[in-house]
Amino acid sequence: MSSLPNKPKDVNPKNPKVPLVRDASGKFVKSDAVQSLASTQTFGKENQPNFEEVYLEDAERTKELKEQLAELEKEAEVKEIKGEIELPEMVKKEGVEVVGEEVPIPTQPTLTLPLDDQKIYKVIKNFRRLHQNVKDSITWLSWWCFRQLQLVGIKLKEVHGKIIRETN
Repeated sequence: MSSLPNKPKDVNPKNPKVPLVRDASGKFVKSDAVQSLASTQTFGKENQPNFEEVYLEDAERTKELKEQLAELEKEAEVKEIKGEIELPEMVKKEGVEVVGEEVPIPTQPTLTLPLDDQKIYKVIKNFRRLHQNVKDSITWLSWWCFRQLQLVGIKLKEVHGKIIRETN
């Protein structure tokens, strides 16, 4: 690297007004960029930060942040409101009502199909092997039932010779 020219008097063929200068890695850079880079990077001991001071500052910041976080957690606690809540008129016009604590929990709807699970599973499993006629209504009805089960998230599974429904 020492054999590379690092003189500002080398002429730039593209722009003779800007001299060619190489940086520490040997790449050509603009001369003003090299001067600003050299002025910002000094590696003397006097410019290195004291690591103990930096550590203490970080510890103080961490302590302050923990205190602020504790205050925010206290403010964000869930509080019980007793009594009836007054709804705004705009919400009441939309049909929203106050129901209280005794709200029924919706249950999973029971899916009743025109075919039993045994017949659906038999037709779907053996469709290609038995070469069932695609024009048969039982085949179409089985596939329709199978699709309805899929939409609800239910799989048919054979366990010990019995067909059971399994949710995804």
